[in-house]
Amino acid sequence: MWLIELYDEVDLIAYLTVLAIVLELFFLVIIIIYINIMHLLLPHKLDSLLFNERWFSIGELGFYSTWPMSLFRTGIYMTLLSFPGYVKKRRFKGLEMELQIDVPLIIASRIYFVLNAFFILFGLSFVLLGLYSIIETWFF
Repeated sequence: MWLIELYDEVDLIAYLTVLAIVLELFFLVIIIIYINIMHLLLPHKLDSLLFNERWFSIGELGFYSTWPMSLFRTGIYMTLLSFPGYVKKRRFKGLEMELQIDVPLIIASRIYFVLNAFFILFGLSFVLLGLYSIIETWFF
């Protein structure tokens, strides 16, 4: 069977669903690698200033100090660098000092949120394609 004949037999919804799954897995791998790289860069610069009992509870200090859960701490720091006004109102109330962070780390933190937006977009497209295929099966 030639490739063109095979293409004619594939349903468009099935093709889009598989494409959404592949893109979702691709962005998942990229995000996991990205947050681990950022984890090597960020906490060392910000832990001495921010990771204390003023902004984290005793349980959070213990919870966020070991590896898999310390990625959440890195996510909190990236949120602080990306959206400082919002996070200073919510999480770090009373943080008046200006953080001495290089601009490339701030840009890298914002790239993380762009990657998450694509991850959410492809996840929602996968869900919508699944719902469409269920509705098509039941009613048509």
